[in-house]
Amino acid sequence: RRLHPEVESSSTMAMMLGKTTIFSIIFAIFLGVLRNCYLQSPLRPVAVEMPPLPTTPANESRLVGTPKIFENDWPGAEHVTFHCDKKNKCTGYSGLADGRVVAFNPDAPEDGYETLNRTGCVSKWGCPRLTREELPADVDVPVCGELKWEDVCGRPLGLTVSEDGGTLLVADAYFGILAVTLLGEERGELSVVASHYLEKDSTNFQTRKILKLPNSIQVVKTGALYFTHTTDNWERRTILLDLLETSPGGKVMKMDNWRNKLEETPRVIWNSLVFANGLLVDQDEKFALVAETAMARIKRLDMATSKVSVAVENVPCTIDNLAWEVQKDGVSRDQKGVWLGCAVRRVKPFALIDFLASSTGFRRFLGGALYFTGTSHFMYKLVPKTGMAIKMEAEDDARTLVLKDANIYIDPKGAHVPGMAQAVPFKGKLYMGSHKAEYKGLAVYSLKSGE
Repeated sequence: RRLHPEVESSSTMAMMLGKTTIFSIIFAIFLGVLRNCYLQSPLRPVAVEMPPLPTTPANESRLVGTPKIFENDWPGAEHVTFHCDKKNKCTGYSGLADGRVVAFNPDAPEDGYETLNRTGCVSKWGCPRLTREELPADVDVPVCGELKWEDVCGRPLGLTVSEDGGTLLVADAYFGILAVTLLGEERGELSVVASHYLEKDSTNFQTRKILKLPNSIQVVKTGALYFTHTTDNWERRTILLDLLETSPGGKVMKMDNWRNKLEETPRVIWNSLVFANGLLVDQDEKFALVAETAMARIKRLDMATSKVSVAVENVPCTIDNLAWEVQKDGVSRDQKGVWLGCAVRRVKPFALIDFLASSTGFRRFLGGALYFTGTSHFMYKLVPKTGMAIKMEAEDDARTLVLKDANIYIDPKGAHVPGMAQAVPFKGKLYMGSHKAEYKGLAVYSLKSGE
């Protein structure tokens, strides 16, 4: 039975009005969410100007097919360092995404490796060693290797061996500067060197602050310890927000005597760096080099004059860690060359970091959306997986770093070394790790004569 035309028309109009009202409410809520993401965003992005995108050799693919060691056992081996004793016995060390600090023989990796400790063992939770396979599906407890438990299990980043070879110093993203004993019956024992630092404010008053994100670390022959501190604002799990913010909050810190843990606290010697990452310090402490990841450049600090200069800019990648070249013996450092581990390739026709550089409003909104939804780590999925290492020639005490196409090493699809964190030469081989926890193993490329 049909309704009267006037009644049917009124019913249709009511339905349309109802749909319009619902759509308007949804749209208003959507606009409110967008507005809130912007206004309530914790980010205060700084506008930066990036130079025109560079190019790299299109046919460069030397890293394709690079073999790996410990392929099934080492998740996210971000940093590797080597040390040889007086008997020329050499050992390699690395820190893994599940908090473990490991040692291996680079001359015989087939002999396996030794787990020295887990950095999370210094925490109030004790030593978390559970794996997901050991747990019921409904139990949510610390599982090392999963991103959300990094602050419990630890995340070792930079490593360096002390001048006497007896201690491995570790920059952990959550627990500060740690020391692992390497000699004697106490081998593997873990202790805290520093968890706070001192910084002077505008009135010259010293403030004690927590080490939020120590990163790259180095000891020089005098025993002085240097390390980068990437940011005061974000932890490693949300570090991509620092890349979006590009605020000059990075620092380099120093401890003249790191063994005197009770009386000495790290102090800031260089600040106003944008995403301070890889660090190299001259053994005579004349200068230091720091990679500013967000700016695709390396800065140089003259220790005597405190003068800061740019050693190289417009690098074709976002730089992670730095390493000195080695001499012909394959072991001794050669400060005439610097190796760069490249987290993301930055070349024509498009690079996300350059695209967002001048858009402070959009970065503020995007950062707010990622922060409030807790999804900043998903941005890693948007990052190309290309693996890339670069060797630069250092001129005039590294005042200038020179890049030549022949010194660029690429894994185009990132099948072997995605998200490269560091490239370290040692005894004719190039050891390359990744910051990605899902990447397992340590890639080892055999350098050819002249490379």
